Amino acid sequence: MMDFNYIFLQEFGYILAAILFIFGLKMLGQESSAARGNLVSSIGMFLAILVTVTNIINPILVLVAILLGGSIGALFALRVKMTSIPEMVALFNGFGGLSSFFLAWSEFTSTSEINILILITSLTVFIGGVTFSGSVIAFLKLSESLKSSPVFLDKFSRVFLITSFIYLGFFTVTVLLDLFNFGPNLLAVNDGFIVLLIVSILAGIFFVLPIGGGDMPVVISLLNSLSGVAAAFAGIVISNTALIVAGCLVGASGLVLTLIMAKSMNRSLYNIFFVGYAASKGDAQEVSGEVKPISAEDSFLILESASSVLVVPGYGMAVAQAQHVVKELGDLLEENGCEINFGIHPVAGRMPGHMNVLLAEANVPYDNLLEPKDINPKMNTVDVVLVIGANDVVNPNKEAQDYQIINHVTNRNQNMLEKLRLGAYSSFRAYFNPLNFAFTGPDKGKFRISDYVDNSRNLGGKIELPKFADDPDKSIGDVPTRMMTGIVDLGTVEVGVSTEKNADGLEFQSQSLMRYNTLFTQTLTITVACNTDLEAGNVVECLFPATTTKKEKEYDQEQSGLYMIKELCHHFDSKGSYTSAKLVRDTFGQFSSNNKEK
Repeated sequence: MMDFNYIFLQEFGYILAAILFIFGLKMLGQESSAARGNLVSSIGMFLAILVTVTNIINPILVLVAILLGGSIGALFALRVKMTSIPEMVALFNGFGGLSSFFLAWSEFTSTSEINILILITSLTVFIGGVTFSGSVIAFLKLSESLKSSPVFLDKFSRVFLITSFIYLGFFTVTVLLDLFNFGPNLLAVNDGFIVLLIVSILAGIFFVLPIGGGDMPVVISLLNSLSGVAAAFAGIVISNTALIVAGCLVGASGLVLTLIMAKSMNRSLYNIFFVGYAASKGDAQEVSGEVKPISAEDSFLILESASSVLVVPGYGMAVAQAQHVVKELGDLLEENGCEINFGIHPVAGRMPGHMNVLLAEANVPYDNLLEPKDINPKMNTVDVVLVIGANDVVNPNKEAQDYQIINHVTNRNQNMLEKLRLGAYSSFRAYFNPLNFAFTGPDKGKFRISDYVDNSRNLGGKIELPKFADDPDKSIGDVPTRMMTGIVDLGTVEVGVSTEKNADGLEFQSQSLMRYNTLFTQTLTITVACNTDLEAGNVVECLFPATTTKKEKEYDQEQSGLYMIKELCHHFDSKGSYTSAKLVRDTFGQFSSNNKEK
């Protein structure tokens, strides 16, 4: 009777916690009740933890772990900046997946026979591992600690992801065969499970790695959904009702939010996660019209005479912490008799609801925060649309424009006589040997640029040195034009001690001189739309259309290629902003049409 009453109270506590979860989630759907919804959900989680702890052999250890984890979480939440909230959420999603991962792993190790729960445990491990490692990659990308991956790595990532799903299916078949006594035994299943642990972690890494930063809000939402699914499976494994309910709610709501954001971007989930924007931007509508720069005075006159203004905020507003200034501007416009609203795109910022939280912090009324479905029908009646740091939302083709060269000036500096004098193409290195008082001969101390570039990567591609008019078989790299001398750095003459040269300093010097002097063989000055991601020292690819062909995507084979940014300057004024850069290249190498457009 006692056991029955305890089980009844335990299940009643779980059901009550689940009810609080549901009501809390419903309240989170409205800005006015979101704070209360968060409190209600927290009470439900506290009740679920309290009921669970009473059924644990060592509750003290669990409470210590809860206290430690809660303290770390609270410290993060208090110290994190508003602009860094998405990174924190992504990282916390990962820890949720990691907990399910370890829980399922622990349950598997205690299993002595094959049963149907092995399959659920395996799915929990796989989804938890993907959620954790994928969230870590998302965190690194959002914090800009991890840059975009190369094209070949993106392709490999997608291949590996497909391979990991194939392996998951193979492992499932192995478990089923063992379950019905057809082949493998428990030992084979155990070995396959260890491989599954590794595959799940790698699958999460390669899942998020190819996805661009503009799609991170969708990624965060999906990873949040996966953490809920993993928690639900973990609840099934350990027979915890509250964990099942909470996991299902998080998984379902996260998936719905993911679909909503994908729809708002006019893209499918398959396109976001397996194709990428760069491959699908051809479907974008053609942009027409004319850009008319205006001054601050003109902006004042336009806003003063407007009867309705729509503000479209984005991540730029979050970075600038301009939400309070925007609120002050809105108050001034309302005092002038203007109707002001805020159009909040689902993917504005770095995560769903990012802009809503920022504007709510500045005391912007919830009624003025409108979603696209509410504001789009009114767009024809709006006098002014004020876009603040949301170019990625209103102009999804931003990336292509950022890297479009507005104008350029090419300066070919081919002063061969000067570079020959400096030894850029060939030099003679004379060494004095203190052991035998001898100098090296020309056959051992000659440096040729052709010998060096055959085993090195150059910006422009293949180097073709000019030939001598009187001897077409000999290039300027065959005749040394500069001599450098030095003492051979040898070991001592003691018995057992090497007397070989420790380092060929002059050889390194020759290569450095060659590299430096040839780096300015071709210089290029370009102007692009203001792009603060560019830095001096970056290697960029410049594509110039060929003038002798009518084929699309046919580029000038001589001028196109890789350049290094030598000088960089960002210009900002009332009429616009742009970036000017001076680029250098070490060769006139032929351009490969297989290179990726940049």
